Amino acid sequence: FLSAQNANLLLQQILDLRRGVDLLVACKDVDPKRIAYVGHSYNAGAGGILAGVEKRIKAFVLMAGVLSNAEIMRSNAPEIVQWRQAVGEKRLEEYLANYGWLDPGNYVGHAAPSAVMLQYARNDGILTEPLERHYFDLVSEPKELKIYETGHALDAQARRDRFKWLRAQIGLRHLDPSVLDNVKEVK
Repeated sequence: FLSAQNANLLLQQILDLRRGVDLLVACKDVDPKRIAYVGHSYNAGAGGILAGVEKRIKAFVLMAGVLSNAEIMRSNAPEIVQWRQAVGEKRLEEYLANYGWLDPGNYVGHAAPSAVMLQYARNDGILTEPLERHYFDLVSEPKELKIYETGHALDAQARRDRFKWLRAQIGLRHLDPSVLDNVKEVK
């Protein structure tokens, strides 16, 4: 995990996402003022970086993702302490010194004027509610935070809230709520 290869993969993902926006903007049937990004878990972290550098995206929904690698890697959560012991403090600090610039926390505070919605779960292991609220503080305005009584995958209520928020941000057409309620979750 703490390798140049993983850092390069994340950087390549950000570049690929920006090229995807280039393609969308070039399409005649895409309204460039109505582009949104939705990312879950790892892709929420990538979206946190993207939000700070890609101003053509009007709205970001970041779900159940780490928005500060440095803070989570240095946290006292039992799973993280055990992981740090396995990888070693020296290796962790070297990684952060070399690749700390790729931390989403460095970027998500520069998302404005894009709107950002954060969606988290109360039962998400190392992502505790205080940490989720801290991540919310890192994000620039306009922003919204929703925390659900569910696990990491979130739930139908989160889907409904996400659609409603995106509808307000980028003008999605009305969708019968039963369609969102009938989405099958990947397990």
